[in-house]
Amino acid sequence: MIGFFCFGKNAQVPAGFAAGLYEGENVCDIGLGMKPELTGLGLGAAFMKRGMEFAVKHYAPSQLRLSIAAFNKRAIRLYEKMGFQEVGSFPSKETVFLVMNVEL
Repeated sequence: MIGFFCFGKNAQVPAGFAAGLYEGENVCDIGLGMKPELTGLGLGAAFMKRGMEFAVKHYAPSQLRLSIAAFNKRAIRLYEKMGFQEVGSFPSKETVFLVMNVEL
């Protein structure tokens, strides 16, 4: 196993609801994680692309949305390369999360 994806409510951080950042029609939330030993090897874009393709095929959204810890700069750079843009942020416990969307 190299990583995982989750979709819909399973991909949302509960504190994002209070911030009103999980609103919208025809949006599919996507969550993911890659095996730590495989990060930084240039595999992220292909991994992310497969997850995005799965979401489009099975959920047919007009947007994909993800929440990412603000300290995870490497992942944020990848998501920006994949077309995601920051649309908001919220605190959860001791971590700030960014919410990022991409139009399909």
